[in-house]
Amino acid sequence: MKEEKFYIIFDKHSNSVFEALKALCISIREICKGNLNEAIANAQKVIDFEAIDDSLMDELKEELFKGALLKYSIEDYFMLIEAIERILDRCEIVARHIILLENFPLPKEIVELGLKMSETLFEASKSFNEALKIFSENFSKAVEKAKKVRELRDTMINDEFNLIKKLVNLNADYKTIMLYKDVFSLLARTSETIMNAANVLQTIIAKYSI
Repeated sequence: MKEEKFYIIFDKHSNSVFEALKALCISIREICKGNLNEAIANAQKVIDFEAIDDSLMDELKEELFKGALLKYSIEDYFMLIEAIERILDRCEIVARHIILLENFPLPKEIVELGLKMSETLFEASKSFNEALKIFSENFSKAVEKAKKVRELRDTMINDEFNLIKKLVNLNADYKTIMLYKDVFSLLARTSETIMNAANVLQTIIAKYSI
């Protein structure tokens, strides 16, 4: 059935995004622990997930163009799969910046905030992934999970500001400061991309709750 095939591919698409986010958070954690080789290896996993997901996106769009019989409108699914894809695109950008850190250890002064940001991003990704899994069966629980993403995004933005504040006051190499500023700013933007996808999901839920 066209419907069944679409949902199988959709699950693969959302799972690949979650796995990429998980690898990204592990990469940041390894940076904070001083394991740059492990960090870069996990960043490469993110890039690999993005490449694989491109073909899944093509398959999803093909199924939609064929007119798969779905619970919600084709336009709604287009909005949702593209919002999810943008998360993975953002992850890839962060991952490529992480690879540039090979010869630049993380200043110890920002280790604690760096770890906190990786944990917060993982929590945001987990909440959004859970919302995706249940939204067809339970609108209210899905909305609850999606709303949590905004709270976590706000925490990320606050921690980003504090981390950059510490960075610019360090007596450190200029390249090191700029490279890490870019990585953690992009990490915060990733949380915004997850929030945007969560907003799309809430919009779809609101439409069909009436």
